[in-house]
Amino acid sequence: MQPMIIKQLMLSNFNYYIHRMKSDINGDWYRRGYYKQNTAWTLAAWDHATLQLGIVKAYQVLKDKRMLQSLEEWASTTQWSITKCDEFTANNHLAGEVYLLLSLVNPPKANISNIQNELDKVMAKPWQGNDSWSWCDAIFMAPPAYALMSKVSGNKKYLTFMHDKFLEAYNDFYDKEDHLYFRDKNYVYNPNNPLTKAKNGKKIFWGRGNGWVIGGIARIMEYMPKTDQHYPFYKQLFNEMADKFLRTQQPSGLWSPSLLDPEDFSEKETTGSGLICYALAWGINNGVLEAKTYQPVVEKSWMALCNCVMKNGAIGYVQPIGADPQHVDPLFTNDFGIGIFLLAGTEMLKLR
Repeated sequence: MQPMIIKQLMLSNFNYYIHRMKSDINGDWYRRGYYKQNTAWTLAAWDHATLQLGIVKAYQVLKDKRMLQSLEEWASTTQWSITKCDEFTANNHLAGEVYLLLSLVNPPKANISNIQNELDKVMAKPWQGNDSWSWCDAIFMAPPAYALMSKVSGNKKYLTFMHDKFLEAYNDFYDKEDHLYFRDKNYVYNPNNPLTKAKNGKKIFWGRGNGWVIGGIARIMEYMPKTDQHYPFYKQLFNEMADKFLRTQQPSGLWSPSLLDPEDFSEKETTGSGLICYALAWGINNGVLEAKTYQPVVEKSWMALCNCVMKNGAIGYVQPIGADPQHVDPLFTNDFGIGIFLLAGTEMLKLR
């Protein structure tokens, strides 16, 4: 697909978001209009933060000043802080990654002291087991923030903490036979428990859940020095999962909400597929995956995603917030779905 078309589709999603939240042409975007009922805390929650992550990554490529303006408005409204409802949970740390990325884009306006203090507080807290990284989505939300904080601050303690906690979740939820993640302890396969089996009797591997994981690993590797002793571990894990996605892509170009049971979930779904497209394209662009093998896969998936963009400019077929495979409404969209589409588009623009 020509770069200009990719940019147009990315901007159509961004424009949909801007249009939806503006109260009037001169409105204060984040204190009026679409978000007037929301607090700064909810604006820093994972779903909005996924959107902001997509926007900041897109801005790095498109250099659209409106994107930077909206990002800085959002960060100002959230006071460069994370959600306080449960500051230790992984979901709340994704916003911190966006703040850190903004500090690299426009240092004079950035304030990263809050997120650094929060991460330090989490690291000082006594952990029990894998504690607040106890579901696979957490791999997208928290570890990259620690890896990026290590890069920005120059302090390796964040990488050390991240890797230790990553391993706990890896040991609990990664299936070394199928090279995919269970969503959480409730889905770990037990042949004697029918609740852990798909309709076809196979294991339940949620498409978006595994998209969250490989999308998180991509950003860990992006921020982590290649010379780090643990980099080969993440590279191997990334390649194992990528190979599985290669084998589970559907004829449509997308991936099923239930990766091993596409017959029961045969409809389109764009968030899991968008995350997988993003991660695989990132892998090609960064020399982690072989282009000859994976570029046809990501190009097919990207075309399928583009065909799900609605007339209003937003990506459709977004599975609502949940924890397992669910059937999808073609007309449903969400902020995190738009963010994921922008992430995928950003890496597609970089493909040669």
